[in-house]
This record gives sequence, structure tokens and C-alpha cells, in this order.
Amino acid sequence: MTKPEHWQFICNPAYWNIQKKLSSDEIYDDWVISKSWKDVIAKGQLGFIRVGIDNRTIKKLKQLKRKKLEPGYYALVEIVEIYYGKTSYPNNWINPTGIEEDWRVKIKILKNYFKRPLKIEKLKNIKLKNKFNFDKVVFKPTQGKPNIPLSKNTFDKLYELAEGETNNKLIFGHVDKVKIGQVFKDRSALSKAGVHGPTMHGIWGRENEGACSIVLSGGYEDDIDELDYIFYTGQGGQDIPGGKQVADQEFIRGNKALMLSCKYSLPVRVTRGYQIKNGPTKGYRYDGLYYVNKFERVKGKSGYYICRFHLSSEKQIDILEKEIKPNLKPDYKRVDRAATTVSRIKRDVSLSENIKEIYGYKCQVCNVYLKTPYGAIAIGAHIKGLGKPHNGPDVIENMICLCPNHHEQFDDHGFYIDSETYEIKGLEGYDGKKITLNKKHNIEKSFLKYHLEDYKNNN
Repeated sequence: MTKPEHWQFICNPAYWNIQKKLSSDEIYDDWVISKSWKDVIAKGQLGFIRVGIDNRTIKKLKQLKRKKLEPGYYALVEIVEIYYGKTSYPNNWINPTGIEEDWRVKIKILKNYFKRPLKIEKLKNIKLKNKFNFDKVVFKPTQGKPNIPLSKNTFDKLYELAEGETNNKLIFGHVDKVKIGQVFKDRSALSKAGVHGPTMHGIWGRENEGACSIVLSGGYEDDIDELDYIFYTGQGGQDIPGGKQVADQEFIRGNKALMLSCKYSLPVRVTRGYQIKNGPTKGYRYDGLYYVNKFERVKGKSGYYICRFHLSSEKQIDILEKEIKPNLKPDYKRVDRAATTVSRIKRDVSLSENIKEIYGYKCQVCNVYLKTPYGAIAIGAHIKGLGKPHNGPDVIENMICLCPNHHEQFDDHGFYIDSETYEIKGLEGYDGKKITLNKKHNIEKSFLKYHLEDYKNNN
């Protein structure tokens, strides 16, 4: 059995006044734990406060002017300390036995879901639809046991759902009253400001909406940070948060969200933590908006596949450095590299129009002509992409004419074109067929070979 790192803390409102606690500004409390877990539970681990059975009588509820609480998850907490002793917060206890000496953990409330808790009824519906296999203790907790372990998969899913309940709409772009270069004390302050909601995950987003924010804090060995350009590693596959990569990453959850941000050119807020070289000396610094230029699935340093995202700042590096200079580390040094252009690549429009005219606006793969009242639809696609990380040239020898569908599939490594035979490979319905070629158009084979290597890395 894997050593537990995530917990479910059971609460009966008849014994502990959860409504009073979560309606206050207090963020610390303590919790009695089972003696059997005292050597397993550890500082820095996370858990949820779950209301089990609220067995307060109607009479008692009327006296308190409260409503009975439904079973569900009401707060996300972090374990700060493990100790033996009496509670330091006796005012929240209704049952005197909860005050006596016992094994306890001091907890810090990271997220308060009291106004919109994640109710068990909703989780039952998700289970019935076979959308997720939760741990049994989610639905059948033992009321007498103060803490029960949760698997990482269940914990992550509960967190995702709880965040969805409290944050109905993601905000893309800058946040009001937050300036580039502004430093926040910790992740909680960053969350309260609305810059980055999650207090532990590096990606803030949803699979069907996109990602609006990321935090760089040194959690993944494959990250590369050049300040205005970032090679960002997606989430998942580690033994513990910030630990070793022990499994492949997939384009799900936050990784899927960042993929959507790329496809729809959504702005992503970037915040850097004190843990990394280009971060501030302390706290977390907001560094403005970036755009995801590309995503890929490649082998990382540990030999496992990672989801990698290429992000570029909307600002040139000179301007970005100037805006965040007061909160850069004293030993900050710009990465040596060849001179670059602005973050938005300048393309020669005439080349794109030329390649389309050569092929009569027909796709070289499917030979389809897409007509509209305003002219035909076709795309002059680059074989070796322009800009980072490919740095392909904007020349007609590096271009082909494609319809929108096959352009999307070509860019996303859905197929490749053999550099010797010009046969289409890997595309259902067209596998083995040759692309249409015109004598006026000479494709440089080295670009097709480059695209093939990119295809292999992502398949």
C-alpha cells in the first residue's frame, strides 16, 4: 500500500462548530487524529474537511439559527504540525471531549468552500454515470474516525470539482488592480487577488475552457525559463508534488486546458515564485500575459513522456525586464542567445497567397476546394514552424497548401509526408497516397524530415 499523503477529516457539526469557524477570518485550527496514523501523517500534506452526519436536532438548529448541513466537502486544509496535547482553539468545540489531550494536527485552511460546498449528492451522480471511480470512503466514511486517507486520484478529482463549484467563470487576461512586477506574500495571497486561484496546483484552468494562469515554482526538472520565453512542463506523473517523475503525463486536466489556450490563442497569466532563478527574492511575482505558441509530448530528463508547452511573453524582453526589475534577484542574468524579433512573428503574406494560387486554393492532401461568397478557403502552411522552438524560415520551399482540417492535423502531428516519395503517412483515408505537386513548387526535403522527427516525438 502506498504511504498516504492526502486526508479526509470527518466533521460532525454537533461536536465542532464548522459554521462558526468557516464564517470567521481565522485560518488555523487543530484536529484530533487517530493514533494509528500519527507516524504517517506529515507536515505539508493536504486534506479536506468533510461533513458526515449533521445530527443536530431541529430544536438545536432553531436555537442556533442554523440550517442542517448536507454531507460534503467544506474546506481544503494543509497540515502544519503534529503534536500531542489539548486543543488551542477550544471556542469552536461544542463537545467538551474534543478539548482534552489527544494526538492532533494543526491545520491551515487554504480554501473555504462553505458557501458553495462540494456535495456528496453531486459525487454520487458522477459515479452513477461512470465518469470517475472515487475511493469508497468518499461515500461511506466512518463517523467515529477523525481522519481517513484519500488516494491521490480521488483527492485531485475532489479538488478539481470543488474549485469548479466556487469559481464559476475563469477570468482571462489581466486582473484589475494587479500590476506587472507586483509581489504577493504567498500562494494564498495570490489566490485571494484572483491572479491564480489554486493554492497548490501550477495550472489554473478547465478542460473545456482553457487555462488562464500558471505558476513557476521549480516543481518540474524539465522546465526552462528564459524570462520572455518558457518551456513549461505540464502536470502529473510525479511520486509526490515537486518530486521525481515516475510516470508519463497525458493531455488531461490542466494539460488539456493549456492545450486549448494554445488552440484558441487565450492569454495566460504567468507568476514566478521565489524558488526559481528568475523569480523574486521572496514571495510570488506576477509577470504579465504570455501566449502558448506550441504544445508537444516529448521524453523528459527522467525518461518519461511529459506534456511541454512553449509560452512567449506579449512584451519584448527589454520592456519585461524594466517592468519587473525592482523585484528581480540581484544575480539575474539574461540568457545568451541570438537577437530575436518581437514576440509576434512577421510573415510574408505574399508567400502564403502565392502557394495558394499555385494550387488553385485546393488542398494538396485531399484536393478539396472550399468556396465561400468571399473567396476560397485555404492555408499556406509552414512545414517547419516559424519562431521558437523550430525557427523555420518563411520561404515557399517550407510551405504547402492545405485545407483548414488538414492544416490542423498536420500541425498537431496527425500525419506526416515522406520526404522521398511525398506519400501521406498516418492519415486515415489517405495513407500511402501522394500529395499533389506542382512544377512551380519545390519542397525542401530537410523541412519534411524535420516534421517527421516532430511527428515521432509526439506519437
